[in-house]
Amino acid sequence: MKKIPTNLVKHYIIKKQTSSGYIEIFEIENEKYKQKKMIFFAEIEASDRDNEKIVKILKEELSEQFFNAPAQTDEYSFENALAKANIKIKDILLSKPKNWLNRIHIAAVALCNDEIHIAPIGNVHAFLIHNEKISDVISSPQQSTPNPIKLFTNIISGKLGAGNAMVLTNESVLDYLSEERIRKSAHEHDPENALKKLCELLSHTPENKQFGIAIIKRSFLEENQPETSQHLAEKEDQEPEEEEEEDLKKYDSSSFGLIKNLKKLKPYLQYFLTFILSILLKTLEKIQKLGKNLTPKLIKFVEMIKIVWKNKKARNYHISKIKNIIDKGVSKISNIKPTKQIISGVIIFLLILVFAISIITRAKDNKNENIVINIENQIQQIENKINESKAALIYDNKIGALTLISESEILLNKLYSEYPDQSEKYDKFRNEIENIKNKSEKKKILENIETLVTIIPESISPKETGIISTEDAFIFYDGIQEKIAKIDIKNSLLLSIPLESEETESFNIALALSGNIIVALKKDTALIINIKDETINKQKFEFDPSSANSFASYGKNLYTFNTDKNQIIRYRSAGSGFTSAQNWLSQEYELSTISDIAVDGFIYLIDTQGNIHTFLDGKFRSRIPWPTADEPKNNIKLYTNENIDTFYILDSGNKRIVRINKNGELIEQLVAQEFKDAFDIIVDKDEKNLYVLASNKIYKIPITE
Repeated sequence: MKKIPTNLVKHYIIKKQTSSGYIEIFEIENEKYKQKKMIFFAEIEASDRDNEKIVKILKEELSEQFFNAPAQTDEYSFENALAKANIKIKDILLSKPKNWLNRIHIAAVALCNDEIHIAPIGNVHAFLIHNEKISDVISSPQQSTPNPIKLFTNIISGKLGAGNAMVLTNESVLDYLSEERIRKSAHEHDPENALKKLCELLSHTPENKQFGIAIIKRSFLEENQPETSQHLAEKEDQEPEEEEEEDLKKYDSSSFGLIKNLKKLKPYLQYFLTFILSILLKTLEKIQKLGKNLTPKLIKFVEMIKIVWKNKKARNYHISKIKNIIDKGVSKISNIKPTKQIISGVIIFLLILVFAISIITRAKDNKNENIVINIENQIQQIENKINESKAALIYDNKIGALTLISESEILLNKLYSEYPDQSEKYDKFRNEIENIKNKSEKKKILENIETLVTIIPESISPKETGIISTEDAFIFYDGIQEKIAKIDIKNSLLLSIPLESEETESFNIALALSGNIIVALKKDTALIINIKDETINKQKFEFDPSSANSFASYGKNLYTFNTDKNQIIRYRSAGSGFTSAQNWLSQEYELSTISDIAVDGFIYLIDTQGNIHTFLDGKFRSRIPWPTADEPKNNIKLYTNENIDTFYILDSGNKRIVRINKNGELIEQLVAQEFKDAFDIIVDKDEKNLYVLASNKIYKIPITE
């Protein structure tokens, strides 16, 4: 018998009563080309009158072109067939809506001896089982919408070695079967038996599901060969040996009769063993009941022993009694002569003990197997919900994604309470859930952010410390330590501006005015500082640091707000100083919850809940609501300027900086551990870098869109 390599193919479809859509698998062969075969796997999730028509056209065109293409290689024949199928079907597909195309899932497979070529569309899977390992050769689902003009765009080619298998499935199969289960079935069984096992598992699924599985396995089949003259000669040589064997069998008739009788006794032996096992099971049940009844008595007995053990006299007395009983028992056993009855009894007892142990072990194994299956099923449910939430995010369904994630967390917590020893598996899901939450809230976790400058000595009070941007430089100031310094970004240095000759005084806040001019405010005084000329001019200024709120500057004017009087106050630039305070707001507006101010032509006030109130020409214009699910904590800071279309909101209580555009749309949330100590932020002119002052460091963070 000669063994020849062959591709064994089996497929099966389970379509439940209430399932919608269309699913079909075809095996396509041609009598002229027996070494070639095609498998066409098609699922269309939407119910449509054109489903069968589309699949029929594709199947017929692929079959016609693949088997009859005038090509030198099978791969080129397959490519040609796909190209012709694209042309044939494009008119029907162009009439369909875009979202309908997302519901087509197809795998066209060409087999040519040990070569295999796969053209996937949509969300199908092709698992290669090789050396007891499994991998999806379609590495990830086709995320983009299929092109109706060119439906097939990608071909995956390879070779299927002897003993290896390829399993095609739709996505629904993976909702209920693990990859390991698929691998084990395909590796250990031929395609027919593997399908039976997998379909049996899928038969208990909900009634609204449909499944398709196709298994291709490269195996060896035996082929009958014609008898040659050499074979006939060998056969003639074997004939005398066979005659001798017949003669020997005649003389061994007694042994043959014994074997024949034993075969007749086989059913009776089976009945006997069944009877013995039933007795053992009943005995075990009684032992379990006896154990439950004896447990409280044993507890009392142990407590009594503890009491006796504490009394020395009682302990010695009972120990001597036990020794005497043991000595008598040993002497009796040594005097017993082993009879047939005793030996038989011991053997029966040992057999019963072995059977009992085997039954207990099997029951324990079954219990452990059920636990493993239960864990796998629950893990599969969690994985499905996580994958569905990822898909929901792709289609901007944030609410749907968060709902699915919430359900995943409930299932995960339940699983942890039942099986806490599987914590390593759970950590993986928790990380995925956290990542999805971050994506839904557009959170970007920053690690190892760049320290631009370390401030020495450290600031005494954050309230009197900050960073500002002038025309030519970024400035760091520390009002208590009377320090003003340029930030050398290129060399990561802090260069103090020598203002000692100008009698620098302590101050509370500094703001950029215009060009190289900044203003530092202290009680009843404004210090007008020229950074370039290193000069200071003083002016009387209505400012009380004990009651003052945040300040902003724009167009050489200063702006602040009074929450008690519900006023937005402006100090106009006049000569080398400022006018007295003026109420810029021309209407009544409640400002009691306002926390910070920024000006870029519009005036923006941010309240403690993170809402931004917009004003122009002395009047309220609009309110931009806080864009995230969790509200900010205390002391939030707002930054923007006239050159950018973005708000930067420092929420150090939540260790984040929130970026939103001036239409109120959330861009991203930058989250870093370092932000818990942050108290000021600025952005460079082209909005490429964000600078954060936190504790005694200034951090530089690149801004990416």
